[in-house]
Amino acid sequence: MRKMYLFLLLVFVVTSGARAQELLRESVFFDTDQHQLTTEARQTLDELAQQTFDLTDFHVQILAFTDDRGTADYNYQLALRRGRSVQDYLSSLGLLVEKTSVESLGEVELLEPNEQARSRNRRVDLILTAKLVGSLSEVWEALDQDRLQKFDIDPSKGNVLQGQAGTRVWIPEGAFTFADGGRPEGPVTVRMKEAYGFGDMLIDGLSTHSDGQLLETGGMVYLEAEANGQALQLGPDQAMAVALPTQQMKDGMQLFMGEQAADGSVNNWSATQQAPAPDLDEFLLDLPPFPTIKRDWVKPPKEIIDYSGEPVTPRKPIKPTAPSKPRREAMVYYPRGMEGVFMSKAKRNKKEEAMYEKKMKAYKRKLARFKENQAAYVLAMESYRQAFQEFQQAQKEYQAKIQAQKDNFKSTPAYLAYAEQVMKSKDARRALYEKEVKEWYVAKDQRMAEYEAKYGDALLGSDEMAMQYLYRVNRLGWINCDRFYDIPKTEKVNLAIADSDAEKEELFVIFKDIKSMMKAYKWEGKAHYQVANLPKDMDIRVVGIKVIDGKAQLAIKDTKVSDEQPVKLSYQPASINKIRAALKDLDS
Repeated sequence: MRKMYLFLLLVFVVTSGARAQELLRESVFFDTDQHQLTTEARQTLDELAQQTFDLTDFHVQILAFTDDRGTADYNYQLALRRGRSVQDYLSSLGLLVEKTSVESLGEVELLEPNEQARSRNRRVDLILTAKLVGSLSEVWEALDQDRLQKFDIDPSKGNVLQGQAGTRVWIPEGAFTFADGGRPEGPVTVRMKEAYGFGDMLIDGLSTHSDGQLLETGGMVYLEAEANGQALQLGPDQAMAVALPTQQMKDGMQLFMGEQAADGSVNNWSATQQAPAPDLDEFLLDLPPFPTIKRDWVKPPKEIIDYSGEPVTPRKPIKPTAPSKPRREAMVYYPRGMEGVFMSKAKRNKKEEAMYEKKMKAYKRKLARFKENQAAYVLAMESYRQAFQEFQQAQKEYQAKIQAQKDNFKSTPAYLAYAEQVMKSKDARRALYEKEVKEWYVAKDQRMAEYEAKYGDALLGSDEMAMQYLYRVNRLGWINCDRFYDIPKTEKVNLAIADSDAEKEELFVIFKDIKSMMKAYKWEGKAHYQVANLPKDMDIRVVGIKVIDGKAQLAIKDTKVSDEQPVKLSYQPASINKIRAALKDLDS
């Protein structure tokens, strides 16, 4: 039996992965011929269950034994009941049954068949083995699992895709090509990833900034396509229509494209200057711009205005500046060469007194000139004030003269003929505009019929799509609906986040009042991370994730942006499910 037990343990450790490690081994004991748990046994199981709450991937092996009394078959069944009692109790504490396994090993052969030895064998051994987290990348891979949505489409037809978070994408027929320009003939697989909440943005490492300037986001979407295992791109003259849902439409939003690093992460967002389209029907139907009344320029007659005699602004006198009085303590004599070796303190003081007297003589001369200039300045200012009043009056008379000439010009025959020509042109342009509007609506009805024939009318003009940002996108990858968030230069500060250990960590700053998130980077030569140019005193939430001794660690702290003291985080062990739940709550 003991050999069988060691074999099973070896099989479990080997099949649990290279990082599997036994974390705990406990035993619970039973009364003679009983399988009910004692009070002491329940306490032991409570403590074991507590150990599993922060583990990502673990297994509890339950090995059940009896003493040597009774038949082999009876002892096997009794041990099995004891193992299942343990399993049921652990299940009641929240451990999934799949995380435990029960093995009945029956009776154990005794070297000395006495009561003390038998009591030790009326037991269940529990072995907690866990797969440890090797690195931060493993944490991100686990968090990112099952977030990529897959769509299989026919590229020869128009397609409409809808993401789980509400993103809708209209793909025209023949939109995709291979890198060499060839077109796929068979099915195309399109993959989509949506990041509207802080949790998804954090998992993807999506900081909201463009060339160092903070952005406020309305949502981010990733799109890729392939056929026959080869990556696809949009054709040179092709574009998809993408609708990003929103709870509130905000002014200033525009389309940004993700600039990706070699590892695929987005290290910057590039503004396209493309504002969201105002109307879904017109956007999808690709109609020409709605007609506007064209401006027809009619050359006006030349004005003959006499601009001579414009008054000149008087020059304001420059106020004199008082000289600074020299200070005796500022006079220091520095001897050179042998003089510095043999010069006494008294001689040095005498030199410094001479320097001071020279400075004072110069100061008195400057002070005398200042007093003279000050008296002249007072007189000059009196003359300036009088001249400026006269200038203001002359300026009013001059402007009145110019305006009178302009008013007289509008009553001349040449100007009256020009005004009549402008009115005739305006009537002609109005008639042309009304004609173009009628033609535009005819084109809209025709394209509406064509669209419904390709896609159906289920998504066209739907009430569900009333709140959305609509863009035309001509390349795959990450796209972002954002607007710039202006921060006055005097309000920008750098936020530091303390780093007290050598473990690598990922740190993010989430804003509570705007939909923005910034990633922190290690400051070279400093014992902290930093995020630059943040708005001072804004409410934020700092999130940190790292791995210590094979366990994921999570820290979340609410604070304000300040450059006074580094933010200090308190990390706690957390399972992947616990981290995922915490990230989901970041938007609340």
